[in-house]
Amino acid sequence: MRRATLCLVLAVLTGCSLDAVRSKPLGAQSKAKENLVVGAPETLTYAPSLNVDIDMMARTESGLYWKDLTEGTGAEAVRGSVAVVEYSGWLANGNLFDSSKNAGKPFSFPLGQGRVIAGWDEGVAGMR
Repeated sequence: MRRATLCLVLAVLTGCSLDAVRSKPLGAQSKAKENLVVGAPETLTYAPSLNVDIDMMARTESGLYWKDLTEGTGAEAVRGSVAVVEYSGWLANGNLFDSSKNAGKPFSFPLGQGRVIAGWDEGVAGMR
């Protein structure tokens, strides 16, 4: 088992760009710019509520930071399998921006097929 939920948060944070902001309606652009986090994960200041300590995390060659929070007992997630995850994503300032819990059901996707952001394919592989 490798990686845990936190890797998903950091993958999203490092994947932010102004292109994502520009694709939003004008009214939402200013709000999105307020929350935009730019910089390498190790240079950011994280809200205390997130309990992020980059120095206690592993880093892959691609730059994905991860840390096991809890170890599962199911089958290992491998390329080609369908991953079913519950997730929450926070900005570095501690604001929640997305959560499968709000939708009331887990999120599923085919692992390793490029159907989600690259950090998810990389980070979920090996989870149980």
